[in-house]
Amino acid sequence: MNESYVYLLVIAGGIATYLIRISFLFLLGNRMASSALENVLRYIPAAVLAALTLPAILSPAGTIDLGADNLRLPAAVAAFAVGLKTRSILWVLASGMGTLWVLNFAFA
Repeated sequence: MNESYVYLLVIAGGIATYLIRISFLFLLGNRMASSALENVLRYIPAAVLAALTLPAILSPAGTIDLGADNLRLPAAVAAFAVGLKTRSILWVLASGMGTLWVLNFAFA
């Protein structure tokens, strides 16, 4: 496979992705989505964030690790508790990262 073919595939994939994403603007236009659809779509960012972070927390080495040597688990619990209390992403990130750094320094 030559280099120009690879570039062509990357460009074609980018165009296809762009067309899929913009198609919703053309299909819906100025019409508003139903309130039921808006209620469902409201939870998508949280679901995506959970899907991205939970594997890194529960299985940092590739297998599920719920033991005491998984320092990411207590850091995630601390960040979750701070998130429930403050509702601030800045405090969640700071508490989770800070807890993980302290635990790594103390136990690693």
